[in-house]
Amino acid sequence: MVTVLNIEDLVSGIKRAAHDLSCLMNPFRWDDFFRDMRLEEPKITPMALWALLSLLGVMVLPWILVGNDVALNLVILVILIFTLWLGNYLMDFLLIAGYFTYLGYFVAGVYGTMDNLTAIKVGFQYFFVGVFLVFLMSYLLMVFSRWELDFGESFPLTTYSIIPGLLGGIFAAYGETIVLSFLFIAYSTVLLYVGIKIRVGFEKSFTVLVMAVFTGGAVSMILLVFLSFLLGTPEWAF
Repeated sequence: MVTVLNIEDLVSGIKRAAHDLSCLMNPFRWDDFFRDMRLEEPKITPMALWALLSLLGVMVLPWILVGNDVALNLVILVILIFTLWLGNYLMDFLLIAGYFTYLGYFVAGVYGTMDNLTAIKVGFQYFFVGVFLVFLMSYLLMVFSRWELDFGESFPLTTYSIIPGLLGGIFAAYGETIVLSFLFIAYSTVLLYVGIKIRVGFEKSFTVLVMAVFTGGAVSMILLVFLSFLLGTPEWAF
């Protein structure tokens, strides 16, 4: 567990993230990247703590911080930063990318037809589901590959693949750019296919991809509906 802020580690992490992102955005480097990617599992306890505290915060704090949407946004950010402090590189990269999705849908709601609280709830739901999808897909890849992948391999593969899609969520902020967010999701799907092909083999890659994507997508939609019920998000907000 991290107990102090190490500036050198922070700078090193930023440089590594920039390098990894440049590889993910360069199709000529995909094969080598997924073949040689660093294997790293997330720290489950900090991630579970983030999920619990964030969800409780968005559920309970609106009743306490009545009308103070800035404070609620700040609480969400503080919980995120605290989790980043406890986490490791790949987990932190995932959460930061997910926060871009939160910002995109929050801004879209604020400048659309939603009140600020509803916009926060919608943004958080997409953030939460995006992070959940990575863990779910990591497990599904293990199952559908018939355990040729372990979690230490499937989690980095899934995380690196989905990160561009989560970062692209920022483009959901405006109607003129929302199409870019969908293009980034499509880009992430292609990345996932390439990663599966490299780690599992060409013969199984398409079948594993289709089964994992459809199963993961269906479960994520159910979770999105459940969160809407839990947080009291109106149906018209989606």
